[in-house]
Amino acid sequence: MEKQTLSKLLEDNAGKRWGILANQTAYDPVRGRYTFQILADMAERLKVFLPEHGLFAELQDQIGLEDTRAYEGFLSEEARAHTRFQSLYGFQESTLRPDPAALADLDWLLVDLQDVGSRYYTFLTTMFYCLEVIQELRAAGKRIRCAVLDRPNPIGGTIEGTILEREYESFVGLPGVIHRHGLSSGEMARLFAQWLAMEDALVVLPWDQAGGELPKKDYGKEPGWKNEKSLPSQPGERGARHFGELDAGQKRESGIHFDVYPSPNMPTIETARVYPGQCLLEGTSLSEGRGTTRPFEIFGAPYLAPLVAGASDFFLPGARLRPLRFLPTFHKHANEICEGFQLHITGDDFAPLFATLRILRWIRANVPEFQWKTGVYEFRSDRPAIELLAGDSLLLEYLQRSPAPKTDRLDDADRALLERMSAEEGRWMEIISAVSEYSHHYSSSTRLLQTYA
Repeated sequence: MEKQTLSKLLEDNAGKRWGILANQTAYDPVRGRYTFQILADMAERLKVFLPEHGLFAELQDQIGLEDTRAYEGFLSEEARAHTRFQSLYGFQESTLRPDPAALADLDWLLVDLQDVGSRYYTFLTTMFYCLEVIQELRAAGKRIRCAVLDRPNPIGGTIEGTILEREYESFVGLPGVIHRHGLSSGEMARLFAQWLAMEDALVVLPWDQAGGELPKKDYGKEPGWKNEKSLPSQPGERGARHFGELDAGQKRESGIHFDVYPSPNMPTIETARVYPGQCLLEGTSLSEGRGTTRPFEIFGAPYLAPLVAGASDFFLPGARLRPLRFLPTFHKHANEICEGFQLHITGDDFAPLFATLRILRWIRANVPEFQWKTGVYEFRSDRPAIELLAGDSLLLEYLQRSPAPKTDRLDDADRALLERMSAEEGRWMEIISAVSEYSHHYSSSTRLLQTYA
């Protein structure tokens, strides 16, 4: 099928049996309606599949949802008769993947979810699980197809991290995906479809931000976004185009932003920019700022006072730690005063994953009270959370066993880590070359090595 808009696809398939995987970000500000409401009025039958956090991002992390009856109140009485809601994040691991019977009688599944560019963010994992089931159904003779809204990556095309090893697979980590992937939602869908050999079942639609088409080739020309600066893509290569990451200190006034926050602890683009690293705090005894107004940017614990005094001089490329105290109203250390920091981005060379890895190494080596989180995490109890999040043996070696870092410069352990990540980032760019239409990707770790090694 040739490229088309969502409006045209809906028009051509009025009266069909639809499913939609979406949350509150699938909202049309021109019509003043959610996409599931529009579909409910035109479809013969509609099933609304809900990712983690619920339809309105009202549920905190790792809170299951089973009773979806309250959502029926957002539909007309007529639409309720042929619309069903189903959570894909319940209280058992089996709920993460849709029952094939729930998709078998549909003609189309529409996916419209705002991703934030990190593999731990579970919405694209849910999309992959749905595509797996669709592939199985089509192999059994069903005709269902999938349409994905190509929402842009809010943190741009920068690549960082290592590709997940299969032994660390979980809901927060699909095997074969890197920490910071640099892809749009549609590009990731194309990659998944390639892996599943089901490209003929996928339609990627241009993202319509405010009632008008937003051509992907124009994203790099939005006010406040880099257009001209050339940066290295991989070791030994220069001149790759950089797209999508805002200059430090500039106002965030581009067209790519969160009109509607995608999850309860992802309120702003600034949150998304630190998240590829700061999500690792979920695997520790540190508060990652849940229960504050700046989750993931603010972090700490009641026992961090010994490190606070010298934090402002701790070397982090492109960033600075501002010492502070805060009181989380819920989650870790709820209602306890925490000594900690806010992570401020100060330069274009900020690498969120490397920054958090270095911070955690520093804290682990200097604060005896610091601990790695134990117990069940995202339905797995056989491995600690930090292993599932890091997903790489060398990263874990760096975090758990390397000596205290130099506070004023990078050291040998830092360089070894960056060399590994640089190689993996180059490998990821080769993997995605067939699904990404642009040359805007570059290796974050390669640049750090060239600048600081």
